[in-house]
Amino acid sequence: MSSRSKQESSDVSQVVWIPSYLYKDLDKHVLRNFSRFRLRAHHLRVESCKWHGGSSVCDECECGEVQDEKHVLFFCKCAEVCELRMRYRDLFEGMF
Repeated sequence: MSSRSKQESSDVSQVVWIPSYLYKDLDKHVLRNFSRFRLRAHHLRVESCKWHGGSSVCDECECGEVQDEKHVLFFCKCAEVCELRMRYRDLFEGMF
């Protein structure tokens, strides 16, 4: 391998950051949904109202806030969302 190739290879390894959740033993659907959440390729109201119209207000709890990533991760009072938040809390460590 030439010195230039070695240099390019080491530059790439220093720039690329692989998220820690990819190293966890997660079901495929959990991994897919978490990746979609991070990429804003989800069906939260903040995004779906752009495609279909309608309101971006959370339809899972009665708080009247926009259903976005911040709301779901920290504030939504929906029992199902709270349970998911607790079950997968370790996935969000170090992200914020």
